[in-house]
Amino acid sequence: MSDAATDPALLPVACVMLSAGRGGLEQSLLDYCEALLIERHPVDAVVHPRWAGRAALERLPLEAITPLTNCNEWDPLAVHRLRNWLRAAAPRLVLTIGRRASALTRRARRRLPQLVQVGVTPNYSLGPLVGLEHVLATTLDLRGALIAAGQPPDRITVVPNLVRVPPDVAMAESRPGGVPVIGALGRFVPKKGFADLLEALARLRDRGHQFEARLAGSGPEEAALRTLAARLDLDGCVRFLGWVDDKRSFFAALDLFCVPSREEPFGIVVLEGMAHGRATIATDAPGPREIVRDGVDGLLVPRAAPDALTAAISLLLDHPDRRLALARAGRETACACFDLPVVAKRLSAAVCHVVNSSA
Repeated sequence: MSDAATDPALLPVACVMLSAGRGGLEQSLLDYCEALLIERHPVDAVVHPRWAGRAALERLPLEAITPLTNCNEWDPLAVHRLRNWLRAAAPRLVLTIGRRASALTRRARRRLPQLVQVGVTPNYSLGPLVGLEHVLATTLDLRGALIAAGQPPDRITVVPNLVRVPPDVAMAESRPGGVPVIGALGRFVPKKGFADLLEALARLRDRGHQFEARLAGSGPEEAALRTLAARLDLDGCVRFLGWVDDKRSFFAALDLFCVPSREEPFGIVVLEGMAHGRATIATDAPGPREIVRDGVDGLLVPRAAPDALTAAISLLLDHPDRRLALARAGRETACACFDLPVVAKRLSAAVCHVVNSSA
Protein backbone atom coordinates (compact mmCIF):
# COMPACT_ATOMS: atom_id res chain seq x y z
CA MET A 1 0.00 0.00 0.00
CA SER A 2 1.41 3.42 -0.94
CA ASP A 3 1.82 6.14 1.69
CA ALA A 4 -0.86 8.17 -0.10
CA ALA A 5 -3.45 5.59 0.90
CA THR A 6 -2.94 6.38 4.60
CA ASP A 7 -1.72 9.99 4.50
CA PRO A 8 -4.17 12.47 2.93
CA ALA A 9 -1.40 15.07 2.65
CA LEU A 10 0.28 12.98 -0.04
CA LEU A 11 -0.98 13.30 -3.60
CA PRO A 12 -0.80 10.69 -6.35
CA VAL A 13 0.71 12.75 -9.17
CA ALA A 14 1.17 12.01 -12.85
CA CYS A 15 3.96 13.95 -14.59
CA VAL A 16 3.46 14.17 -18.37
CA MET A 17 6.22 15.27 -20.79
CA LEU A 18 5.98 14.22 -24.42
CA SER A 19 9.14 15.55 -26.08
CA ALA A 20 11.56 12.99 -27.51
CA GLY A 21 14.62 15.25 -27.42
CA ARG A 22 17.25 16.30 -24.92
CA GLY A 23 17.39 19.69 -23.22
CA GLY A 24 15.92 21.78 -20.44
CA LEU A 25 12.35 20.63 -21.04
CA GLU A 26 13.33 17.01 -20.70
CA GLN A 27 15.53 17.72 -17.68
CA SER A 28 12.52 19.33 -16.01
CA LEU A 29 10.61 16.05 -16.06
CA LEU A 30 13.39 14.30 -14.15
CA ASP A 31 13.60 17.22 -11.74
CA TYR A 32 9.88 17.42 -10.99
CA CYS A 33 9.57 13.66 -10.54
CA GLU A 34 12.48 13.54 -8.11
CA ALA A 35 11.30 16.62 -6.22
CA LEU A 36 7.83 15.17 -5.70
CA LEU A 37 9.31 11.83 -4.64
CA ILE A 38 11.47 13.57 -2.03
CA GLU A 39 8.28 14.98 -0.57
CA ARG A 40 6.89 11.40 -0.57
CA HIS A 41 4.19 11.89 -3.21
CA PRO A 42 3.57 8.78 -5.35
CA VAL A 43 4.53 9.65 -8.92
CA ASP A 44 3.71 8.18 -12.32
CA ALA A 45 5.37 9.44 -15.49
CA VAL A 46 3.97 9.55 -19.03
CA VAL A 47 6.62 10.07 -21.70
CA HIS A 48 7.28 9.82 -25.41
CA PRO A 49 8.23 6.21 -26.25
CA ARG A 50 11.45 7.34 -27.93
CA TRP A 51 12.52 9.79 -25.25
CA ALA A 52 16.30 9.68 -24.84
CA GLY A 53 16.17 10.18 -21.07
CA ARG A 54 14.16 7.07 -20.25
CA ALA A 55 17.12 5.33 -18.58
CA ALA A 56 17.60 8.18 -16.09
CA LEU A 57 13.88 8.14 -15.28
CA GLU A 58 13.97 4.41 -14.63
CA ARG A 59 16.44 4.97 -11.80
CA LEU A 60 13.79 6.81 -9.81
CA PRO A 61 11.31 4.89 -7.57
CA LEU A 62 8.27 5.79 -9.66
CA GLU A 63 4.95 3.99 -9.51
CA ALA A 64 5.13 3.40 -13.27
CA ILE A 65 6.49 4.83 -16.52
CA THR A 66 3.97 4.82 -19.36
CA PRO A 67 4.92 5.51 -23.01
CA LEU A 68 2.41 7.52 -25.02
CA THR A 69 2.80 7.56 -28.79
CA ASN A 70 1.69 10.92 -30.21
CA CYS A 71 2.02 12.85 -33.46
CA ASN A 72 1.21 16.39 -32.35
CA GLU A 73 -0.76 18.32 -29.76
CA TRP A 74 -4.07 17.59 -31.54
CA ASP A 75 -3.57 13.83 -31.98
CA PRO A 76 -7.05 12.34 -31.24
CA LEU A 77 -5.73 8.81 -30.73
CA ALA A 78 -3.20 10.05 -28.18
CA VAL A 79 -5.99 11.94 -26.39
CA HIS A 80 -8.07 8.76 -26.26
CA ARG A 81 -5.19 6.68 -24.93
CA LEU A 82 -4.24 9.30 -22.37
CA ARG A 83 -7.83 9.61 -21.16
CA ASN A 84 -8.07 5.85 -20.67
CA TRP A 85 -4.77 5.82 -18.80
CA LEU A 86 -5.79 8.71 -16.54
CA ARG A 87 -9.09 7.01 -15.78
CA ALA A 88 -7.31 3.76 -14.82
CA ALA A 89 -4.35 5.27 -12.95
CA ALA A 90 -6.56 7.82 -11.13
CA PRO A 91 -3.93 10.40 -10.13
CA ARG A 92 -5.22 13.29 -8.06
CA LEU A 93 -3.17 15.79 -10.03
CA VAL A 94 -1.50 15.88 -13.45
CA LEU A 95 1.60 18.03 -13.86
CA THR A 96 2.14 18.79 -17.55
CA ILE A 97 5.52 19.93 -18.87
CA GLY A 98 5.67 21.37 -22.37
CA ARG A 99 3.14 22.59 -24.90
CA ARG A 100 2.24 19.18 -26.33
CA ALA A 101 1.79 17.52 -22.93
CA SER A 102 -0.37 20.39 -21.69
CA ALA A 103 -2.56 20.49 -24.80
CA LEU A 104 -3.16 16.73 -25.02
CA THR A 105 -3.84 16.40 -21.30
CA ARG A 106 -6.24 19.32 -21.42
CA ARG A 107 -8.28 17.52 -24.07
CA ALA A 108 -8.02 14.13 -22.38
CA ARG A 109 -9.38 15.28 -19.03
CA ARG A 110 -12.54 16.93 -20.37
CA ARG A 111 -14.51 13.89 -19.23
CA LEU A 112 -12.62 13.61 -15.93
CA PRO A 113 -13.84 16.61 -13.94
CA GLN A 114 -12.29 15.41 -10.67
CA LEU A 115 -8.78 15.53 -12.12
CA VAL A 116 -6.70 18.67 -11.50
CA GLN A 117 -4.18 19.78 -14.13
CA VAL A 118 -1.25 22.05 -13.31
CA GLY A 119 0.84 23.26 -16.22
CA VAL A 120 4.48 24.32 -16.16
CA THR A 121 5.94 27.18 -18.21
CA PRO A 122 9.28 26.01 -19.60
CA ASN A 123 9.10 28.79 -22.22
CA TYR A 124 6.84 31.50 -23.65
CA SER A 125 4.59 29.11 -25.61
CA LEU A 126 1.71 29.70 -23.22
CA GLY A 127 -1.44 28.97 -25.25
CA PRO A 128 -2.33 25.53 -23.79
CA LEU A 129 -1.72 26.80 -20.24
CA VAL A 130 -4.05 29.78 -20.14
CA GLY A 131 -7.29 28.81 -18.40
CA LEU A 132 -5.90 25.85 -16.44
CA GLU A 133 -6.73 25.51 -12.76
CA HIS A 134 -3.17 26.52 -12.01
CA VAL A 135 0.15 27.21 -13.70
CA LEU A 136 3.65 27.03 -12.24
CA ALA A 137 5.76 29.86 -13.67
CA THR A 138 9.50 29.31 -13.39
CA THR A 139 10.27 33.07 -13.39
CA LEU A 140 8.55 36.34 -12.55
CA ASP A 141 8.88 37.34 -16.20
CA LEU A 142 6.93 34.23 -17.26
CA ARG A 143 4.34 35.03 -14.60
CA GLY A 144 3.90 38.46 -16.18
CA ALA A 145 3.57 36.91 -19.63
CA LEU A 146 0.88 34.52 -18.36
CA ILE A 147 -1.11 37.38 -16.85
CA ALA A 148 -0.81 39.34 -20.10
CA ALA A 149 -2.10 36.25 -21.95
CA GLY A 150 -5.18 36.06 -19.71
CA GLN A 151 -4.30 33.68 -16.87
CA PRO A 152 -5.70 35.03 -13.55
CA PRO A 153 -2.86 36.05 -11.19
CA ASP A 154 -4.28 34.00 -8.30
CA ARG A 155 -3.94 30.87 -10.44
CA ILE A 156 -0.19 31.25 -10.93
CA THR A 157 2.60 30.29 -8.54
CA VAL A 158 6.26 31.04 -9.16
CA VAL A 159 8.40 27.95 -8.55
CA PRO A 160 11.88 28.06 -10.11
CA ASN A 161 13.62 25.22 -11.83
CA LEU A 162 16.05 23.35 -9.64
CA VAL A 163 19.52 21.88 -9.59
CA ARG A 164 21.16 19.06 -7.68
CA VAL A 165 24.00 20.79 -5.83
CA PRO A 166 26.90 18.34 -5.40
CA PRO A 167 27.96 18.20 -1.74
CA ASP A 168 31.73 18.13 -2.19
CA VAL A 169 32.71 20.13 -5.25
CA ALA A 170 36.31 21.37 -5.50
CA MET A 171 36.36 25.05 -6.42
CA ALA A 172 38.18 26.07 -9.60
CA GLU A 173 41.42 27.41 -8.17
CA SER A 174 43.98 29.06 -10.42
CA ARG A 175 46.30 26.51 -12.01
CA PRO A 176 49.79 28.02 -12.44
CA GLY A 177 51.14 27.35 -15.88
CA GLY A 178 47.98 25.61 -17.02
CA VAL A 179 45.88 26.60 -19.99
CA PRO A 180 42.46 27.79 -18.72
CA VAL A 181 39.45 25.78 -19.83
CA ILE A 182 36.22 27.52 -20.88
CA GLY A 183 33.04 25.45 -21.09
CA ALA A 184 29.54 25.70 -22.55
CA LEU A 185 26.70 23.19 -22.58
CA GLY A 186 23.38 22.98 -24.38
CA ARG A 187 21.46 22.23 -27.56
CA PHE A 188 23.12 23.44 -30.75
CA VAL A 189 20.30 25.63 -32.04
CA PRO A 190 20.57 29.30 -33.07
CA LYS A 191 18.80 30.69 -30.00
CA LYS A 192 21.42 29.19 -27.69
CA GLY A 193 24.05 31.57 -29.09
CA PHE A 194 26.95 29.17 -29.63
CA ALA A 195 27.94 31.06 -32.78
CA ASP A 196 28.31 34.20 -30.64
CA LEU A 197 30.54 32.26 -28.25
CA LEU A 198 32.78 31.09 -31.09
CA GLU A 199 33.08 34.67 -32.36
CA ALA A 200 34.00 35.78 -28.83
CA LEU A 201 36.61 33.04 -28.52
CA ALA A 202 38.22 34.13 -31.79
CA ARG A 203 38.47 37.68 -30.45
CA LEU A 204 39.89 36.31 -27.19
CA ARG A 205 42.60 34.46 -29.10
CA ASP A 206 43.38 37.58 -31.13
CA ARG A 207 43.96 39.42 -27.85
CA GLY A 208 46.69 36.94 -27.01
CA HIS A 209 44.84 34.69 -24.56
CA GLN A 210 45.64 31.01 -24.53
CA PHE A 211 42.75 28.73 -23.63
CA GLU A 212 40.89 25.54 -24.40
CA ALA A 213 37.13 25.66 -25.01
CA ARG A 214 34.89 22.63 -24.56
CA LEU A 215 31.42 22.72 -26.11
CA ALA A 216 29.16 19.95 -24.85
CA GLY A 217 25.90 19.18 -26.61
CA SER A 218 24.50 18.50 -30.03
CA GLY A 219 21.71 19.61 -32.32
CA PRO A 220 20.82 20.70 -35.85
CA GLU A 221 23.35 23.57 -35.87
CA GLU A 222 26.35 21.37 -35.03
CA ALA A 223 27.71 21.13 -38.58
CA ALA A 224 27.40 24.90 -39.05
CA LEU A 225 29.18 25.53 -35.73
CA ARG A 226 32.03 23.20 -36.66
CA THR A 227 32.35 25.02 -39.99
CA LEU A 228 32.38 28.38 -38.22
CA ALA A 229 35.05 27.19 -35.78
CA ALA A 230 37.22 26.10 -38.72
CA ARG A 231 36.67 29.40 -40.54
CA LEU A 232 37.70 31.30 -37.40
CA ASP A 233 40.80 29.07 -37.14
CA LEU A 234 39.69 27.73 -33.74
CA ASP A 235 40.23 24.05 -34.49
CA GLY A 236 43.26 23.91 -32.22
CA CYS A 237 41.53 25.32 -29.15
CA VAL A 238 37.84 24.33 -29.42
CA ARG A 239 36.61 20.79 -28.76
CA PHE A 240 33.11 19.53 -29.53
CA LEU A 241 32.30 16.88 -26.92
CA GLY A 242 28.79 15.74 -27.89
CA TRP A 243 26.25 15.17 -25.15
CA VAL A 244 27.85 14.57 -21.76
CA ASP A 245 26.10 12.40 -19.19
CA ASP A 246 28.79 12.84 -16.54
CA LYS A 247 28.26 16.54 -15.89
CA ARG A 248 30.29 16.47 -12.69
CA SER A 249 33.43 15.50 -14.59
CA PHE A 250 32.64 18.02 -17.32
CA PHE A 251 32.39 20.93 -14.89
CA ALA A 252 35.36 19.76 -12.80
CA ALA A 253 37.64 20.30 -15.80
CA LEU A 254 36.50 23.92 -16.34
CA ASP A 255 37.86 27.22 -15.09
CA LEU A 256 34.76 29.14 -16.12
CA PHE A 257 31.40 28.46 -17.73
CA CYS A 258 29.54 30.44 -20.40
CA VAL A 259 25.83 30.53 -21.29
CA PRO A 260 25.67 32.66 -24.49
CA SER A 261 21.93 32.25 -25.17
CA ARG A 262 20.05 34.75 -27.30
CA GLU A 263 16.80 33.39 -25.81
CA GLU A 264 16.59 31.75 -22.38
CA PRO A 265 13.26 31.57 -20.51
CA PHE A 266 15.03 30.13 -17.45
CA GLY A 267 18.45 28.55 -17.92
CA ILE A 268 18.97 25.32 -15.97
CA VAL A 269 22.54 25.24 -17.30
CA VAL A 270 23.21 28.52 -15.49
CA LEU A 271 22.29 26.80 -12.23
CA GLU A 272 24.44 23.80 -13.12
CA GLY A 273 27.52 25.95 -13.62
CA MET A 274 26.96 27.77 -10.33
CA ALA A 275 26.18 24.57 -8.41
CA HIS A 276 29.43 22.98 -9.60
CA GLY A 277 31.49 25.90 -8.32
CA ARG A 278 32.41 27.47 -11.63
CA ALA A 279 32.34 31.19 -12.32
CA THR A 280 29.45 31.62 -14.72
CA ILE A 281 28.97 34.20 -17.46
CA ALA A 282 25.46 34.37 -18.92
CA THR A 283 23.57 36.69 -21.21
CA ASP A 284 20.96 39.05 -19.80
CA ALA A 285 18.05 36.98 -21.17
CA PRO A 286 14.94 36.97 -18.93
CA GLY A 287 15.78 33.71 -17.16
CA PRO A 288 19.43 34.34 -16.26
CA ARG A 289 18.51 37.86 -15.10
CA GLU A 290 16.43 36.26 -12.33
CA ILE A 291 19.16 33.82 -11.34
CA VAL A 292 22.41 35.78 -11.54
CA ARG A 293 23.19 38.92 -9.54
CA ASP A 294 25.58 40.62 -11.92
CA GLY A 295 29.00 41.07 -10.37
CA VAL A 296 27.98 39.24 -7.18
CA ASP A 297 27.52 35.56 -8.05
CA GLY A 298 28.14 35.66 -11.80
CA LEU A 299 28.42 38.03 -14.74
CA LEU A 300 25.70 39.10 -17.18
CA VAL A 301 26.46 40.38 -20.67
CA PRO A 302 24.20 41.65 -23.47
CA ARG A 303 22.72 39.09 -25.83
CA ALA A 304 24.17 38.62 -29.33
CA ALA A 305 27.20 40.72 -28.38
CA PRO A 306 30.43 38.74 -28.90
CA ASP A 307 32.61 41.74 -27.93
CA ALA A 308 30.93 41.98 -24.52
CA LEU A 309 31.28 38.24 -23.99
CA THR A 310 34.96 38.47 -24.94
CA ALA A 311 35.49 41.26 -22.40
CA ALA A 312 33.80 39.29 -19.60
CA ILE A 313 35.81 36.13 -20.30
CA SER A 314 39.02 38.16 -20.52
CA LEU A 315 38.26 39.83 -17.18
CA LEU A 316 37.87 36.53 -15.38
CA LEU A 317 40.89 34.95 -17.05
CA ASP A 318 43.03 37.94 -16.05
CA HIS A 319 41.72 38.04 -12.46
CA PRO A 320 41.60 34.54 -10.95
CA ASP A 321 40.71 35.89 -7.49
CA ARG A 322 37.61 37.57 -8.94
CA ARG A 323 36.78 34.36 -10.76
CA LEU A 324 37.03 32.33 -7.56
CA ALA A 325 34.91 34.81 -5.59
CA LEU A 326 32.14 34.66 -8.18
CA ALA A 327 32.31 30.87 -8.21
CA ARG A 328 31.94 30.66 -4.44
CA ALA A 329 29.06 33.14 -4.36
CA GLY A 330 27.33 31.36 -7.24
CA ARG A 331 27.50 28.03 -5.45
CA GLU A 332 26.05 29.64 -2.31
CA THR A 333 23.15 31.02 -4.36
CA ALA A 334 22.50 27.64 -5.94
CA CYS A 335 22.48 25.96 -2.51
CA ALA A 336 20.23 28.52 -0.83
CA CYS A 337 17.66 29.10 -3.58
CA PHE A 338 17.68 26.34 -6.18
CA ASP A 339 18.87 23.10 -4.60
CA LEU A 340 16.58 20.09 -5.06
CA PRO A 341 15.33 19.82 -1.43
CA VAL A 342 14.66 23.58 -1.27
CA VAL A 343 12.59 23.71 -4.45
CA ALA A 344 10.92 20.36 -3.67
CA LYS A 345 9.25 21.91 -0.61
CA ARG A 346 7.99 24.84 -2.69
CA LEU A 347 6.70 22.53 -5.40
CA SER A 348 4.93 20.25 -2.93
CA ALA A 349 3.34 23.18 -1.12
CA ALA A 350 2.11 24.64 -4.42
CA VAL A 351 0.48 21.46 -5.77
CA CYS A 352 -1.08 20.60 -2.41
CA HIS A 353 -2.58 24.08 -2.20
CA VAL A 354 -4.03 23.75 -5.71
CA VAL A 355 -5.67 20.40 -4.98
CA ASN A 356 -7.01 21.49 -1.58
CA SER A 357 -8.41 24.68 -3.09
CA SER A 358 -10.22 22.75 -5.82
CA ALA A 359 -11.78 20.18 -3.46
